Amino acid sequence: MLTKIKNWLDVRIGLNTIFQTHVLDYRMPKNTNILYTLGFIAVIAYATQAFTGIILLIYYIPHPDHAFRSVQDIMTQVPYGWVFRQMHAVGSNLMIMVAMLHMVTVFLMGNYKRPRELTWVGGVLLLILTIVFGLSGYLLPWTQLSYWATTVVTSMPTAFPVIGETVSQILRGGDHVSETTLSRFFALHISILPPLYLLFMGIHLFFVNRIGISATPFGKADEEKRPLTEYKRKTYPDGYPYYPRFFQKQMYMMMAYFTVMFFIITFLPTLYFPDEANVPADPFNTPQ
Repeated sequence: MLTKIKNWLDVRIGLNTIFQTHVLDYRMPKNTNILYTLGFIAVIAYATQAFTGIILLIYYIPHPDHAFRSVQDIMTQVPYGWVFRQMHAVGSNLMIMVAMLHMVTVFLMGNYKRPRELTWVGGVLLLILTIVFGLSGYLLPWTQLSYWATTVVTSMPTAFPVIGETVSQILRGGDHVSETTLSRFFALHISILPPLYLLFMGIHLFFVNRIGISATPFGKADEEKRPLTEYKRKTYPDGYPYYPRFFQKQMYMMMAYFTVMFFIITFLPTLYFPDEANVPADPFNTPQ
């Protein structure tokens, strides 16, 4: 059955040709290291967040009267709900860490320089979207911790002259964090940010593939030494195939990512859930 499906696809879209060109014949620079896999891990982290988020969305109720209780029901009543919520909470923090580490290593290795400026700009925008993802999702459990943390974050724009108060009002939907804020953050988290993230991720990966991977970490690339007068894709005919060597590195790093995630879930389950994260939001009671 699988062979028939594979043959059907191959006749119509050249499946074997795609695999041969982009996997078997794709060459990696000889001096690539494990840091080159961080971009792939960021994609895996986003896919994990999307999957667990969809599961949580089935049971979550985006209303101040029910949000906290629905999250508690996920943790205590829904079969394996606590696993998916822990994966989502821990994964959001790990995703931000991976994205930031990826940006730092790219900067230190000098891979942001020409002709890869557009790739760098796309990566910066993806990092910003990742942080906004975390901030928008932080309010949704409607706990004391999330409510007052959001109050602090949405107060920050007021430090800017002229437009600060207006930006804060738009974020909150009023003078204070309220039901409107929850609705706006929920819409931002599940409806606006995902397609934006996928769009910029696609553009970022297109640039990586179109321009080619930088082969000179911590040094000056050949592209920087010659005048940039025409487009030229960087290829490495003397490099090694993407599969299986670099693919194995990616799989090792993916296993390391999930090992860290489940280590935290198993042995440090309250790391991202302090006492204030288990108390319903109270606008009239400011925590210490």
